[in-house]
Amino acid sequence: MKFILYRSHATLGSIDINTLLKAAIEKNAKLNITGFLISHSGGFIQYIEGENHVIDELYKVIASDTRHSNVTTLLESELTQRMYQEWEMGHVFIEDDSIIDMLQRSDGLQWFDYLKQRTLFLYPHDFIKQHSQA
Repeated sequence: MKFILYRSHATLGSIDINTLLKAAIEKNAKLNITGFLISHSGGFIQYIEGENHVIDELYKVIASDTRHSNVTTLLESELTQRMYQEWEMGHVFIEDDSIIDMLQRSDGLQWFDYLKQRTLFLYPHDFIKQHSQA
């Protein structure tokens, strides 16, 4: 099993984040991928984890997605236990550019764990339930 943490640039005004999240949650559930997405004024930072070949294939698709550019791997490594096993895709929007700078410059996993502990993420099962009724 492995994880990839990456960043990319995007204009969020041109992206329907709710549609993107719903599709990611459904796809990740089928592929047994877990992780989270941070959206911010300049784009995305995302962590995905799962079986090696599945993560590699998904990352190729992500890197070629035209909704964002400059996809850059921040960390990639093997893992023995999932960090986010309960989330097909957690999400948080962060407005504070200083937090985004820290996430991109340092060991981002420590910051993501901090954010998770503070329950800033939208739990995907709640998201699916909320949007399936709409």
